[in-house]
Amino acid sequence: VKVDLFPDSVYVFTPKSKIIALPRGATAIDFAYSIHTGIGDHTVAVKINNETAPLRTELRNGDIVEIVTDSSSRPSPTWLSFVRTGKARSAIRHHLRTINLPESILLGQQLLSQALVNLGIAPELPAPLVERLLNESSAKSLDELHADIGIGKRMAALVARHIFGLIGGESASAPIDHNSASELEPVTICGTEGVSVQLAPCCLPIPGDQIVGQLRRDQGLLVHTSDCGVAKRQRVKEPDRWIAVKWGMELNRRFETRIKLLINNEKGILARVAAEIGESDANITYVGMDEDKEHVLHQLRFTVQVKDRVHLAGLLRNVRRVNGVTRILRERN
Repeated sequence: VKVDLFPDSVYVFTPKSKIIALPRGATAIDFAYSIHTGIGDHTVAVKINNETAPLRTELRNGDIVEIVTDSSSRPSPTWLSFVRTGKARSAIRHHLRTINLPESILLGQQLLSQALVNLGIAPELPAPLVERLLNESSAKSLDELHADIGIGKRMAALVARHIFGLIGGESASAPIDHNSASELEPVTICGTEGVSVQLAPCCLPIPGDQIVGQLRRDQGLLVHTSDCGVAKRQRVKEPDRWIAVKWGMELNRRFETRIKLLINNEKGILARVAAEIGESDANITYVGMDEDKEHVLHQLRFTVQVKDRVHLAGLLRNVRRVNGVTRILRERN
């Protein structure tokens, strides 16, 4: 019953029938790192229910997972684009930073140089600008900043936008072809950027929403819906810290959003609503209930995981037809 009503986890088995709990959307790589960091680092293949599957395959309840390892294998940077657990992400980044540090620095240099060129800024930054950049970040050196970009801890496009802001839209080493940051090409949001990009908890944007990005002082990005009240207030206070963003074309994950229902106080209503949400191919990660003083109506609040606005609209239509539901809407702070 818990799995049906609160499907925020998946429960899979090792070949020796040990149960492993993982977050919804976890992959074979997440499974490998949950067993042991050494197993994750040396993973080369996976068998799910005795059949070979891609490492990025999302696991389902009841899967039997067998990891194939090779002592010469090492983590790939591409794994960061699909792992879900913090343990896996941290272990992969640690390996990339310590074992492949020179390669990470070089890759970060290349990515940042390309991002700067796209903004019309010469990649060779003057020393005073580098000093200001490092002072406003947690990086102790330019090599550390480049390494963070190389392993995916920071987005090159966001660091470049931060540099653009530091020079006030005018570079001493190259002309800028843009009049303002608002005219620059929007940063693409795919939802797999990790800690460098966060979806604002106040409005929980999902694909299909019009969105805007808030540059944080740690050179990360907070993504809001364009009509978010919190974003509008903060934009008045710090107008220079906002940039254009857009959703990517290929989004291979679910996004959380909140819905609120007004329901009749009758037996079985919670189970019927939860079942309909499940039938609509959405995952429930939270449910709460408020009762009115007359005990006639209840207010239900769900946090659900959906693909996009179209998926959410279909879910709302389906739940609205459940007997006992009087009102349903998307909830935002």
